Amino acid sequence: MGNNGGRGVSLLVALTAVLLLSWAPQRPVELGLDHIPVVVDDLERASTTFRDLGFALKTGRYHANGIRSAQVEFANGAGIELLTAPTAVDGLSAHYVDLLRAAEGPAFVSFHARDTQRLHEALREGGYDFRQDGETTDL
Repeated sequence: MGNNGGRGVSLLVALTAVLLLSWAPQRPVELGLDHIPVVVDDLERASTTFRDLGFALKTGRYHANGIRSAQVEFANGAGIELLTAPTAVDGLSAHYVDLLRAAEGPAFVSFHARDTQRLHEALREGGYDFRQDGETTDL
C-alpha cells in the first residue's frame, strides 16, 4: 500500500491525545481499539496480501453506495477493515474516494470507551473539542 498522504501524522496526534486522557490522574477513561478502516484501490489484491500474511478475512456486507469491504476480526473484537469506494455516491463514499485519490492507507482509527460520560468529562477537562453524533464521539 502506498504513502498515506500525511494522514499518519494526524492519526498519531489524535491517538496520543486520546491515550493521554486515559492516563489522567482522576478516574481513568478505559479505551480500547475498535477498528481501523484502511482504504485500498484494489480490494481483492489487498485481501490476498492480508491472507498471505496469515490473516483470516470476512467479506463485508454490500453497501448501497458502492463501498465494498473485507474485515480482519481479532479475538478481542478489534479489527482492520479494508475498504474501497469506486465512485462518490454520498458523503461517506465521497470521503473514501477523496482519500484514495491521495493514497491507500488508514482512513482513521476508531476506539471504544467503556464509559462515554467519563470520556466526555475527560475531554472537557483537557480542553479538547469533540462532537457527539449518535453513538460516536468525534475529536
